[in-house]
Order: sequence, then C-alpha cells, then structure tokens
Amino acid sequence: MGPSACHSAVIAVIGDVALDYTIEVHPGSGADEKKKVARSSRALGGTAANTAAQIVKLGTRAELVSVIGDDDTGEWLRRQLKSVGIGSKSIATRAGSSTFVTIVLEDFARNVYVDLGVGEEIHIENYEAIAAVDLIYVSYAPQVIRDLVRRGYGPRLVVGLEHWMTDADVLEASKQARLIITNSAGLNTLDLDGFGDVVVTHGAAGVELRQHGRLVESIPAVLVDAVDATGAGDSFAGALCHSIANGDELVESIRFAAAVAALSTLAVGAQEAQPTMGQVKSFGQ
Repeated sequence: MGPSACHSAVIAVIGDVALDYTIEVHPGSGADEKKKVARSSRALGGTAANTAAQIVKLGTRAELVSVIGDDDTGEWLRRQLKSVGIGSKSIATRAGSSTFVTIVLEDFARNVYVDLGVGEEIHIENYEAIAAVDLIYVSYAPQVIRDLVRRGYGPRLVVGLEHWMTDADVLEASKQARLIITNSAGLNTLDLDGFGDVVVTHGAAGVELRQHGRLVESIPAVLVDAVDATGAGDSFAGALCHSIANGDELVESIRFAAAVAALSTLAVGAQEAQPTMGQVKSFGQ
C-alpha cells in the first residue's frame, strides 16, 4: 500500500497555519450557557499546516507558504512548525493577529470557529522557491491560484476547492490545475463539468474520482472506530499529494490517502493521530 519510490520529492503547501484550541465539553454539563470542560489542548493546526504535517510524517519534504502575525502566537507557530519538520522559509510575518481556531467537541458534534487574523492575506512572495518544488498544493488561498496558472504552474498544481470558492476567474484558472480535491459540499455547489480530474471526498461514504463531470471510479472509505474527524480531509490531501509526487498513479494514490485519512481520526486533534508510513503499511496486518 502506498508509494514505493524513494521519498525525494518536495511539495509546496500554500495556505493557512493556525493555533488550534480544542475543547472537549464534559458530557454531564448543565443545560444553561455554562459548560464544564473535560479536556482542552493547544496544537499546531490550520488546513495547510495539517496537510504539510501529514506530508512530512509520510517521508516527503513540505515547504509551507503562509503568513503569521507578529504576536506571541506567531512565534509559537514557528516553533511548532520547526518541531514537526515543516519548512517555513516562505512564511511571512505581518502586523496583526495570527490565525486562531477554536474547536468544540460536544455530544458527538464538532463545531469549528476560525479567527483568520492576518491569514486572509496569504500571497506568494518568493516564486524562486516555488519553481524548485515537484508539486504545489493550495488550500484556503484562492487568491494565489490565478497567478500560479498564469506563470505556468498548472501541471504541478493541486487545488483544494471549497464550496465557497465561487469566483469565476478562480474557477476558470483552477481548470488548468493537474488535480482538484473537493468534498460533498463542493460537488453539490460548484459546476465541475469543465474540470479534468476531480477527487471528491464523502467522509465515511468513500471517495469519488470524476473526470469532466462524470464518475469514473468509486473508492470505499477505510472504516475505523473514529474518535475525532478534525483535519481528516487535510490528512487525505497530504497523503494524496505525497503519493502523486512520488510517482504513483491516481487511483492507487486515492486508496492510499483514504487509509491515511481514516487513521488520522483515531485521536483528538488534527495532527495527533496522523500516521507515519510505517503505521500505514502495518495497518490491517
């Protein structure tokens, strides 16, 4: 299962990095507005950082292109990125607050509250670094897609397309990408007929590969006793990019990514249970 190539590829991940503050509400909390917290934790998060972390854990280099604030959280984020092994040379620091995400787990429900801060201002400032990578993944930064395509990076570009990315120019540029990753909401909201390869994740219902709007392959989900699905889509994207960048064909890469995403749900937090390549290979044995 998974890539057989030596892991020498480099992937640029463009998007947000955040401090994830996760609150697990005590199941016996009262009915008023005051809730007792059973556990809480702070961890490195953000969709792009989660994706980059999964790529690194699978053995491939990841360079994060993002922006953080000049606050204490920004300094903390840089330390966390270094500890995980994510490249941060292309992360800019700007005046303002870093992105802060609050995740509330209560009664089997999950609510996510995102305070983007300066995270809304992500732009590519060093195209020389981008030119040297094997694959580029863009998550939650639609403003960079048009320029990447205009500069000829479409064949190396994987776009995480969300249902709210309805700008006509962004969608038109995304058609030139090597691959689109979206979810059920994106499939139901966006007109994907003009796109080539589109991978659609449906959680426990599995994954679809679509080409020019037509379903060409259905891949079942890997079923596990999930604890927390936070960041599972990011782990899927990271594993898919890792596999493609290391030379695997698309359907095989999707199956590999589905296994990685499932394993990532076995602990609370987006990155806590992200598997290594050894853990993926031993899964199910």
